[in-house]
Amino acid sequence: GGCGKSGVFDSVTLRVADPAGRKLIVEFEWARKKVRLFNLYASNVEKERRIFFRSLRPFVTEDSLLVGDLNTVLSPADVSVRNVFKTDFGRQELFSVMMDYNLVDVWRLLNPGKRVFSRRQMVMGVLKWR
Repeated sequence: GGCGKSGVFDSVTLRVADPAGRKLIVEFEWARKKVRLFNLYASNVEKERRIFFRSLRPFVTEDSLLVGDLNTVLSPADVSVRNVFKTDFGRQELFSVMMDYNLVDVWRLLNPGKRVFSRRQMVMGVLKWR
């Protein structure tokens, strides 16, 4: 309890450490509020992604932060011009979790319509952004 030192969490508890390395969930208390931080690495296989996002439900609260590589594009603005925004049941499950727990895509909310891509890869010795 208490506020403690500035910038220091009052408590930190490991909730889930997935042996496969796909999810790490930590709960911390800050300013008398419990927040769950999810560090996620979702599969790039649509069916596995859907099951993975569904598996988060028992742990998600309205005070959750989901970060990491979700291997999911949430809106057409998140797709590079060379790719197609297609049906994705994994994305639909993630949206369902977001709606049920009142979660938002903070980056998209603060950057409406902005097109920036974080995927980098080397192609024939040249760094490409997608």
